[in-house]
Amino acid sequence: MTRFTLPFWLTMTWMTACSGDQGIDDEGDGEGTGDESGDDGGEDTAVDDTCEDDNDCPSWSICEEAECIDGDRNNSVDEAESLLWDDSISGHINPAEDVDYYTFEADGGEFIYVTVPDDEDEDTDLVIVLRKPNGKVLAMADAYATGTTVTGVDAGMFAYIPEAGTYSISVEDAGSYYSGGDPEGGQDYEYELSLSEWTTTTAEPDSIDQSNVTLGVDTERMWSSVGFVLEEDGDSDYVTVEYYVDDAVIYLDGNAYVDGSDLSMQMRLLNEDGEVVSDKLDVGPEGYAILPAAPSGTYMVELMDALGSGGAEHWGFLHFIARSDSYVHDPESEPNDQPLDADTITMEEYENSGGNLFQRGQADGIIDEAMDADLFAFSADYEQTYLCACINSAEYGSAVVPSFEVLNSDGERVQYDDGSGTLQDAVYTGAAGQDPDTIIENLELSVGNYFLKVVDDAKSEGGPGSWYRFNLFLASFEVSAYASGGFSCP
Repeated sequence: MTRFTLPFWLTMTWMTACSGDQGIDDEGDGEGTGDESGDDGGEDTAVDDTCEDDNDCPSWSICEEAECIDGDRNNSVDEAESLLWDDSISGHINPAEDVDYYTFEADGGEFIYVTVPDDEDEDTDLVIVLRKPNGKVLAMADAYATGTTVTGVDAGMFAYIPEAGTYSISVEDAGSYYSGGDPEGGQDYEYELSLSEWTTTTAEPDSIDQSNVTLGVDTERMWSSVGFVLEEDGDSDYVTVEYYVDDAVIYLDGNAYVDGSDLSMQMRLLNEDGEVVSDKLDVGPEGYAILPAAPSGTYMVELMDALGSGGAEHWGFLHFIARSDSYVHDPESEPNDQPLDADTITMEEYENSGGNLFQRGQADGIIDEAMDADLFAFSADYEQTYLCACINSAEYGSAVVPSFEVLNSDGERVQYDDGSGTLQDAVYTGAAGQDPDTIIENLELSVGNYFLKVVDDAKSEGGPGSWYRFNLFLASFEVSAYASGGFSCP
């Protein structure tokens, strides 16, 4: 057992190799001169803020009544600047609460990517909003389109243009966009807005036997994005994934903001044998689907409307990425349904910022067949040990919602006092739609050897799509707030 020291809060930042142009602020220094006698032979150099038009003023200001003042001219759709396709334009959020507008002409049927690169020299946080010709919001983004943080991107938005017309894009600080925020702005709050057409999209005809888009995925932490429209009721679109990454987790994600689409997003991931290995509704706004410990091979992603509807407004994006776990998950190995065959969980010890010790272990498993049960062995080493555990499966696309049982060294269920003097079996049932699917909080154990049993109460048929993963924590202290101090779910 290895000991590590960690702070209470563990933070993960998703990163990819996306990049964008960086704005550079040019600063000029004025310089006065004086004679050698010591007299003040030079004059103070002052900024000339008089002007005849905007061209006489710095880029962050405009000319009003022959004087340069903070501001710009594109403060409404009627005053919007024109933005060209496959081009970029610079602007300033100045003063605070400034909102800049841009318009572009579309023929209809285009998939687009709108982005504001992250300025490494400035702490900016921008929100971009795309509106239809009638003013209704079609898409928005205040981070990457998935709602996650991506290197080099302040805001990145993927969208579909359903019909011809003049569309507008607004840019503003997140503090002014969200009610109750603290708006930022100023002369150095500069950004660069880019508009481009996204060409990796599905098209008809396609089928589960023959898709017309193939993604070659041979590296981790790189987004691959595919746009699609389900133009008819009951239509499904398909994307082939040639997957060459080992021992990583497949993530299927969508746009975090989907109010501008009528699509009820459902994504399915199928393996080479045509078996559904992950299936999730509302991908994007309700999180992502995953496949843990995904083997390399050929996969198929099926994109559909959960209600079976279709039409020009039923559009979305698949965002595909592979990432390694931040912690190593022990794989289960069959048979492991009896105490003598149980898999041993690798526990690592940590010390939180309060000097308290706890251990952490994690594992992946599959309910291989109906009535399958998996046992994992561990030991409670602290004089007072508090067990916390959580399991996630259906939340991220699995076909099962397993339950936990805690067994003693004889394979019998541990009992605990429920607070009323009545002993209860340590059995914890999961629930679909709950996050996490199943949880144990502060089960007090005496020193000794134990088993954590994972079983599917629903008695599913089992198979590759019936996977699960869990985190197990053994703390020397009673955990007052679950999900703090590193006590988080997989």
